[in-house]
Amino acid sequence: MKKREIIIAIIALLLGAGLVYILLPSPEHDHSTETTAENGSEESTIYTCSMHPQVERDEPGICPICEMDLVPKSAVESDDPLQLQMTENAVRLSQLQTSEARPVGADGGETLSFSGKMREDRDRSARLITYIPGEIVKLKVRYEGQKVQKGQHIADVYAPKLRLQQEELIQAYNRRDESPGLYRAARRKLDNWRIDSSLVEKIIETGHAIDILPVYASASGTVRILNVSEGDMVSRGTSLARVADLSSLWAEFEVPEADLSQVRIGSELTFTALSVPGRQFSGTVYFIDPQVDPVKRTVIARARVSAEQRLKPEMLIRAYLFSDQAEEEALLQIPASAVLWTGPRSVVWVEVPDSDIPSYEYREVVLQRFSTKRAIIKEGLEVGERVVSHGAFVVDAAAQLSNQRSMMNRLVGEDGVHIHRESINPHHNDAAVAFIQEYLRVKDALVESRAEEAKELTGALREKLDNIPGTIDDASIRDNWMGWHERAEEAIQRLEESEDISVQREAFEKISRALIYWLRHYEIDTDALYLQHCPMAFDDEGADWISAEEEILNPYFGDQMLHCGLVEEVFQ
Repeated sequence: MKKREIIIAIIALLLGAGLVYILLPSPEHDHSTETTAENGSEESTIYTCSMHPQVERDEPGICPICEMDLVPKSAVESDDPLQLQMTENAVRLSQLQTSEARPVGADGGETLSFSGKMREDRDRSARLITYIPGEIVKLKVRYEGQKVQKGQHIADVYAPKLRLQQEELIQAYNRRDESPGLYRAARRKLDNWRIDSSLVEKIIETGHAIDILPVYASASGTVRILNVSEGDMVSRGTSLARVADLSSLWAEFEVPEADLSQVRIGSELTFTALSVPGRQFSGTVYFIDPQVDPVKRTVIARARVSAEQRLKPEMLIRAYLFSDQAEEEALLQIPASAVLWTGPRSVVWVEVPDSDIPSYEYREVVLQRFSTKRAIIKEGLEVGERVVSHGAFVVDAAAQLSNQRSMMNRLVGEDGVHIHRESINPHHNDAAVAFIQEYLRVKDALVESRAEEAKELTGALREKLDNIPGTIDDASIRDNWMGWHERAEEAIQRLEESEDISVQREAFEKISRALIYWLRHYEIDTDALYLQHCPMAFDDEGADWISAEEEILNPYFGDQMLHCGLVEEVFQ
C-alpha cells in the first residue's frame, strides 16, 4: 500500500514539474520582463502631499505631517523657475490640450452674437393728455393695441368747473366793443385748458355753456398703455394713455462686458427673430448704454429698424456682429480658455517645443481684447506657438506647488528670487491697511461660521475699499491696482447680498485673491501677515486667505476643519 502511494506521489511530482515548465516564460520573455521592470523603476511615480510639497515618497501613503493621502507628483524638478516640467502620466491624467497662436486676420474676422428683444421706439411714443378737469363719462379708446389718429375724439369729460369760465367768455364777448381786453383775457382762460378752438367758437355763437367737453388725441399711434376707465376723475395734465408709432422699432440686445470693445456707434449688425424663421434683418447701432448692469455684467445696445417686416415689440431676437480684423493682422488670437485673466497683463502657459520631458513656459501677455470665445493678444506671443487651452489651471497649480512662477506666484523671478514690490505713497498705504483690518474681521466671522455678522461687516469693508482709489497718485499703479479692485468690489457686493455661508465663503475667496495680489506687488507697511492655503476648499480646488496669526484658522470650513491648511508665505 505504501509502495503504491509512493508511486502516485512520484507521478504527481513529475506532472507538476511539467506544468511549471510549460507556464514559465522563456529566457527571452524573462529578459523582457526585467527590462520593463527597470524602465518602470526609472519612471516610478513620486508621491507628495498637496499641503506639504516638501514630503516626497516612492509609493502611496499618508503625509507624516497632516496625515492626508499622498498624491502623484505632477511636476518634475526644473532649474528654470519660469518653465514647468510635468510627467507623461500627469499630462495624460490632466487631459491637457494645446492650441496654436494665429494671426487675427487668418479667419477674416469674427462673428459675435448677442441675445435681445424688439422694443418699441420710445423716441416715437407720446402721452395722450387731458387738460380738462372732471369725470370721464365716455371713453372712446377701449383697449391697448387700438390705433388712434392725431385729432381723433378719444374721450368726453364732465367739467362743471369750467362752466363759469365759459359764461364769463360769453359775457365778455357781448361786451367786446366796450372792453376788448376783458374779452381777450376770458378767451385766453379757455385756451389754457386746451379746449378746441372750434368748440370755443360754438360756445360764443350759441351763447350756451357746455358741461361735457371732448378730448382729442394729440398724437397718432398704437395704444400701448391705457391709464383710465370711464367714471375716473381726472385733473389737468392727467395721462389718459400712451401711444407709440410701431412703424419703427428698437432692436435692443445685451452685449457682454468682455465684448464691449467690439461694439461701437455705427456698427452694422444683422439679426434674426425666433417668430420669423428664415428671415434676416439688419440695423445700425445708434445707442450704447453708458452703464454696465452690475448683476448681468452686460451693456444694452440699440439699433433702430423698420417694423414693416412682421417685427413686433417683445419678439426675441439674436443679433450678429461681424468684426473685420483686416487692419489688425499684427495681433494674435488664442482660445479664451488659455488665458488666466488677471487684467490687461494676463498669464498663459506656452508648450516648449522639441523637449524630451513635457514642458510648459510661464508667459505674461498683453490683451488687446478678451471675449467669451477668444482672446486677442497684443504682446507676449509669437505666431505658431502653442498654448495650453485646456487644463491651464492645472499647469498653473502644479507650478505654484513647485514654488515656480505662476498666476498666483508672479513674484518669482528668472533667478528664483522675489521681485521687488512697487512702493506706494503714505495715504495709499493707510487706506490699504484700513481695508486689510476690515478684511480680517470678515475672515474671523467666517472662521466662526457667523453668516449674519459677516454680512453686517461688508458695509465697512466696502467703505474702506472705496476709499483706496482716491489715494493713488501714480497712473500705472492705479491701472494695475484697479484691475483687482473691481473684482473685489463685485465679490463684496455678492457677500453683502447673501446670508448663505457657502456663498459668502466663495465671495470671500475672490476678495482674498485681490488682497494677495496687492500684498505681493506693492509695499504695504503693516504688521506680519500670513498667506495661508487650504487644498481641500471648494471640492479640493483649494483656496487662499490672509491671516494676522500664524495659527491656521480656516474661514472656508470653520469648525468642520478648523486647522486644515498651511502657511505658504509671510508678508512683513
